[in-house]
Formats: sequence, C-alpha cells, structure tokens
Amino acid sequence: MCFSATASFASAAILAALGISAIKIAGRHSPLRYFAASPIIFALQQFCEGAIWISATNQPLDALISIIAAHIFLIIAFLVWPIWIPLVAWYPETDRLRKNLLLLPLTSGILFGIHTVTRMYQQGVWAKITDHHILYPSYGSTEHVSLTSLLYCIAVITPLFISSKRYAWLLGTAIAGSLGFTLMWYSNHVTSVWCFFSAVLSSLVIYIVSMNRPKKK
Repeated sequence: MCFSATASFASAAILAALGISAIKIAGRHSPLRYFAASPIIFALQQFCEGAIWISATNQPLDALISIIAAHIFLIIAFLVWPIWIPLVAWYPETDRLRKNLLLLPLTSGILFGIHTVTRMYQQGVWAKITDHHILYPSYGSTEHVSLTSLLYCIAVITPLFISSKRYAWLLGTAIAGSLGFTLMWYSNHVTSVWCFFSAVLSSLVIYIVSMNRPKKK
C-alpha cells in the first residue's frame, strides 16, 4: 500500500480473508471460484509493498528483499492482472457473443504483458519511497505510452462491462473511477496508488459472487 508498512500488511490480511470467503461462497466447483480468488492476488501485492516499506534501508539483505518484492509486485501488476481479469470474466461466461468479445481484452492483456515485461527486464526493476508513497519505474515510452495505457485499460476494465454476470459492471465502474482519481491526484505514483484503490475495491468481488451463485433448490 502507498502509505505505510502497517497499512499494507493489514490490507493484505483483510484481502486474503475476503478472497477465502468469496471462494467459499462461490463453491468449490463453481466457474466463479477463480474470479472470487482475485482479492488473494491483491493481498499478495499489498504484502509485497509492506515488505518494500520495511526494507527501505541501505542494508544489503533489505535491498535484496525490496528488489524481490518489487519484482513480484510489478509482475502481478503488469502481467498477471491484464491476463487474469479477462480470463476470469471469459471462463464463467455463458453468452456466446460476450464470450467471443472477451477475447479482445484478453488479447490486449497478452500484448501489454509481453511488451511491458520485456521493457521491465531491459530497463531494470526497483522501488523507492518518495513523498510518502512507493515509486516504481515507468515502462511506457513517450511514443507508445498512449497505446500501452489503452491496451492495459482494455484488458483490466472492459471485461467487467462485457461480462453478463450481475453487478460486474459495478466493479468496472469503481476501478475506472479510481484510475481517474489516481491520475488526477497521484500522477507520480500511479502504479502503487491505483493498485491500492483496486485492492480495496476488490471487496466488491464477494458481493458480485454472492449475487451470481446458483440459488439452492
């Protein structure tokens, strides 16, 4: 999380509990169980940010912990989410047209992931504390930042509007709104702050799963 180690670890614990609860609500064999697990992935990201906060020293071991945590955080942010969100929307979809449409954001996510992870390992990975937030490197070039940003937004936001699952659009609206807020007020720390807001908003997953689970006869 973008504010402190304590807040990051507390968020990680709460999100993990929410994810476990959502999976139980969805049911072991429900196609929604993967969507329900999303808060657990956010929990891992918040745990990584907690590790970055407590390792913000010049000690060699702390520096190693920080770089490992930054790698995990950024791989989830730039590779896992752009592919995971379209997939967990596509998998339980029963409407054929919507299912086919969801292949577009999935393709966007794969392209974005390949491009950005390649840039990540060309330019390096790091994390540092600035202005009470965690700053990560930006991998979008001046020429392609608009295209890569568009690919990312298509991958992580539009699946929630394409999905026929009840109230999925609510999460999509909340995430899109949080992006606008983050760009306006935290433009230098978008990666960390938007991931935090998205993590908080993932609490809506448990509501969406509850509204879409099959009714018991």
